[in-house]
Amino acid sequence: MEGAQQVPADCSPLEATINRRYDETMYEKTALDFYRGSDYVNYGYWEAGTDNGKDAGDRLMEELLDTIPSKQGLILDVACGKGETSKYLSRYYEPRNITGINISDKQLESCRANLPEATFLHMDAVEMGFEGEHFDAVICVEAAFHFNTRRRFLEEALRVLRPGGHLVLSDILRTSNVTDYHQRTVAENHLEGIHEYQQMLEEIGFQSVTIKDATEQCWHGHFRQAIRFGHERLLQRQISTEELRSRLEVYYQRIEYTQHYVLVSARKPVI
Repeated sequence: MEGAQQVPADCSPLEATINRRYDETMYEKTALDFYRGSDYVNYGYWEAGTDNGKDAGDRLMEELLDTIPSKQGLILDVACGKGETSKYLSRYYEPRNITGINISDKQLESCRANLPEATFLHMDAVEMGFEGEHFDAVICVEAAFHFNTRRRFLEEALRVLRPGGHLVLSDILRTSNVTDYHQRTVAENHLEGIHEYQQMLEEIGFQSVTIKDATEQCWHGHFRQAIRFGHERLLQRQISTEELRSRLEVYYQRIEYTQHYVLVSARKPVI
């Protein structure tokens, strides 16, 4: 891609830990079944009648994209996972206008299989190799809380956006007492609440900032469905009691440290 420099695959300890975790869990059969064979791996957006992870993932994408008034030009998918989000973007954007970045080579292989016409690069969200004012929109689904740091990512997003360009993301605000959880969280990313998040975006230089608290639709909805799904698999003898206990423990821990699930939209000022 013109104007982009792919960053070497040198992983920090934080990146290595995140990759090990997600490269394993994203490809488990149970996860694939929960998401109906799609490559989503996020909480999704659960409305009345939603009964599977794929539909919830599609709805989350629609909620985010609804905040971009003109879906034209170049869009960057940050932390693009296995490429299902990028594939959804192709409903609105020409695939050749979609660029995805990630720090996992394994996941990037899946991205290229999902959307061969798009561009996928190994690149850190806080140190992008793009020229300034390159994209018309930037999207990041459920990943910024992992970045080192969230603020650096938001500053980079502002830099690579063209004047008037839009940033949309879903994000998780965690409580302050779990900054070392599984060594996948950065202490500097802790925010006291939604107001502090909005203040940070405005300090960085974004305008027209809106933040929707979607904790009920996303985190709570996902939690309820995942618990039901796990017990149904147990009743069908597709997983063991011990495996279910292990999975439930992960979700119970998340109750302790999940503060808010938010949908964020912001705009780079027109100069």
